[in-house]
Amino acid sequence: MKKPFCYCTTVSRAMNFSSVLFTCCYLHLVVLAMVSLGVQDSEASKGAKDLMRVLFEEREYNPAIRPVLNNSEPVNVDVDLAIQQIINVDVKQEQITVLYWQRLHWFDNYLVWDPKDYEGLDKITIMPKHIWLPDIVVYNNVIQVKVEKDGVIPVSINASGYVKWDTPVIYVTTCTIHIKHFPYDAQVCTLKFGSWINTANEITIQNNRGHLDTAYFTINGEWMLGETPSVNNRVVYSDAAYTDVFIEMHLARRPLFYEKNLVTPTAMISLLASLTFMLPPESGEKIGLAITVFLALCVNLILVSEMMPATSLETPIIGQYYLMAISMVAVSLVMTVVVLNFHNPHPNALPPPRWILKLFSKYLAPLVFLSRVTKEDGLQQPKKAKAHLKNRRPSPRTHKTGGAGGENVDYITVDKEDHGHLSTFQDKNGQNSQVEMKVSCSEPREGHVDTHPALGALDDKISELIERLVGEDGDAQAAQEWQYVTRIIDRLLAVTFFSVTIFLTAYLIGKAKNVPINVTDETGNH
Repeated sequence: MKKPFCYCTTVSRAMNFSSVLFTCCYLHLVVLAMVSLGVQDSEASKGAKDLMRVLFEEREYNPAIRPVLNNSEPVNVDVDLAIQQIINVDVKQEQITVLYWQRLHWFDNYLVWDPKDYEGLDKITIMPKHIWLPDIVVYNNVIQVKVEKDGVIPVSINASGYVKWDTPVIYVTTCTIHIKHFPYDAQVCTLKFGSWINTANEITIQNNRGHLDTAYFTINGEWMLGETPSVNNRVVYSDAAYTDVFIEMHLARRPLFYEKNLVTPTAMISLLASLTFMLPPESGEKIGLAITVFLALCVNLILVSEMMPATSLETPIIGQYYLMAISMVAVSLVMTVVVLNFHNPHPNALPPPRWILKLFSKYLAPLVFLSRVTKEDGLQQPKKAKAHLKNRRPSPRTHKTGGAGGENVDYITVDKEDHGHLSTFQDKNGQNSQVEMKVSCSEPREGHVDTHPALGALDDKISELIERLVGEDGDAQAAQEWQYVTRIIDRLLAVTFFSVTIFLTAYLIGKAKNVPINVTDETGNH
């Protein structure tokens, strides 16, 4: 029973020895690798230290001296900008805020070395405050750049003395805003880089790319980026020449937001002005609707004016559109008052002249598809009745009548409450009798002529009533003719206002077809 135990113990000891041996070998290799890397780092660090000592101590490098071997030679500085994002375009203050990646490149003749003498080191990075930097500023800058020249972004220098200083910067520059075509406007904002102190004989500034780098541009929700050309200039100030780089940024506004929130509501409100004339005058709401539309347009005009810069050089098209819309609504309000006065004439007003009726009914009414519906036959009935009564009227107060049973009567008394239907007769014996009769204005029979004062008074009352009806119907006919004229005027104004509103709106939206720039797509290509 003991032999298996001894065998297992021997195997276990052998396995433990192998593990220990493997571990020792692994640790030995790790130590050798660390020692080797440490030696290399020490050599590289020694090379960088020697290079920094030689460049800045032994050569006595001075950041205030231009890095040229011949003082008559200028330092050529390449200014390259990569536009990354349009942060804000302040239309009222006429400023634009943009994030750039600024790349300044030049040769420093005092920072040249042979990599073989410094362990093959061919590039170093140091803080910019230790070397000479060009005094390049943006002439139309409003706020100082976010990253200062002595900031935390290091400078890269290679063995040939080529210096690269790439920094992210935010420039807030002036930009003249042209608002004539708002919200379909295109703007041109500029950047002007140049040296503030050094002349062209000391520093030459240029842009070799010829335009901004738009490869990393982030699409803006309000503005589209177009062409970005750059021009290298040489300008003389106070008998001294200076060089600068002039860069343009062509921007076009995206109009969708303003179409939905300004143009469309204004067009709809303006169309309501034409509906004012379609509203019947009897409703009593024509004036109220016109005033409501007028106030709504005034509020929208205030909103637009708050977005625009306070300038008198030019007026935006949308501002002109609002002014014309407000003027049209004001005219519609005045015309509504005029139409209501014509529609409700004075009781004793004269009918419209014949030539006006002819003009409106014959020429203007067909243009607006309006036909005339009148009641002239009904209005002529009282006049015909009056003429008929006058033609058949007998001699005044001379009548020959017969009583009941064909007897003659002396008097005819008309009961007022019976309205002439029941009449009281008094015969020769003084007996009163009532009969139903019709008053006839026929000629009296021969031999029976008597005077009847009551019958004559009745005749006068009937004539007076007919004359009154004729007068009232004449006034009603005049009012009807004026109302017919006002209906035609309302329809003409409604068609006119509707057509003008549609034309002005189409003209304004048509400006979107004339964006005068090439738009940059999402990849930064034109």
